[in-house]
Amino acid sequence: MPRLRHAALALLLSSFAAPSPAHAQTRPGTSPARPRLTKPPELLEFVEATYPESEAASGRTATVVLQLAIAADGTVSEAAVLESAGAAFDSAALDAVRRFKFSPAEIDDKPAPVKITYRYQFTQKVVAPTTGGFHGAVVAKGSGAPLVGVTVEIAGVGSQVTDANGAFAFDELPPGPVRVSLSREDLTTLQTEETVEVGHTLEARYDVELPSAADAESEEEKDDFEVVVRAPRLVKQVVSTE
Repeated sequence: MPRLRHAALALLLSSFAAPSPAHAQTRPGTSPARPRLTKPPELLEFVEATYPESEAASGRTATVVLQLAIAADGTVSEAAVLESAGAAFDSAALDAVRRFKFSPAEIDDKPAPVKITYRYQFTQKVVAPTTGGFHGAVVAKGSGAPLVGVTVEIAGVGSQVTDANGAFAFDELPPGPVRVSLSREDLTTLQTEETVEVGHTLEARYDVELPSAADAESEEEKDDFEVVVRAPRLVKQVVSTE
């Protein structure tokens, strides 16, 4: 499964608000000088919003447009949604922008509070897989009954014991060929080779021929010095899913 991530992007300065200008003596018939933005705020500390879990399945891109009131010290004193992308995205964006830190804006060369419009865009990061999986089951040939307690070992990785359904699962395996062995007290160890692919899960079914009662009786009649090993037959079905 691809693990889910996100990204955000920034900033559109749209307007500013300043305190009323101080009364100053003006010549008759002239208007007082309007305040002038001499230095816009600059984002110093960005906080990445969490992509909402409720939207993870959709994987959609969403943009929340907000109005931020930036205090004279560069902190965000207020934040409001101007254009909504849905409650989940709005909440995540508001939580992030309230923790932003800006360099103070300056009006007429003095630090002053301003308001800006900020676009917060959510995108879901898709992390490229680097590993693969190997799942499967071990069953009795013919009947299809699950074989419990079979040790499935991947050389250099580790081993698992099949559960009540004869199932096993290995995840996050490095890609490439792997040597698989199946063993249990009543079975001769069986070996086979599979290939793990990045971003894929190998689904295997191993049908193992169990030793019959006649085989066991025949072995008991053999001379003590004669050892005969009859390997059970193994039939496998393997598919790969992305």
